[in-house]
Amino acid sequence: MFDKNRGPTGFPLMGIIVALGMISIIGILILQMFMASARLNTHARNIDTASFIAMSTLEKLRSGDDPNRLLDTEFIEGSQVAFGHSAFFVIDERMAFSMFDFSSGFRLYKYYDINWRPVNLESAEEDPCTPQNIDAAFKLVLYLIPQEEAQGIDAIHIEGLFEVTLYIWNLSHINGQSEPFVDFYTKMYFPVVGDLI
Repeated sequence: MFDKNRGPTGFPLMGIIVALGMISIIGILILQMFMASARLNTHARNIDTASFIAMSTLEKLRSGDDPNRLLDTEFIEGSQVAFGHSAFFVIDERMAFSMFDFSSGFRLYKYYDINWRPVNLESAEEDPCTPQNIDAAFKLVLYLIPQEEAQGIDAIHIEGLFEVTLYIWNLSHINGQSEPFVDFYTKMYFPVVGDLI
């Protein structure tokens, strides 16, 4: 519409197109910020959950006078374990492991799905670091190394003293250069190691 005294009224088409373009760009930027925030929130929640699982695993280990106590809990079911330099085998049900000797060390691999539910393995994999045919998003790795086999200047040769290392990996981000996103290192002393009578 055109008013002779004031000139054209309303918005020109070009102004509307520019305004819609600016609104679209601002909307895309806001959406990207929300998506980045959601990713950071998920990452933080995963780190919190991983830290909780790691600390509760270490507390289970500390709660007994023998590392076999960890193997007497439901935590071990569906995990890969190896004693010393032996091959890995899968624990299919909770049982007493008093026959096993931890004095040569111990390795455990436990897997979790994207919702942090344990993934039970059915058989030992050829390579425990990259299991096949399982829907695992996270991996817990626990090492118990006898102090006399550990290297370092501060090594004290005390029978029953172990270096304990625990990692939790995010398997969806693992590549040749990645690091575990939760790791703990401590030393624990067990008055009883090996066969229980």
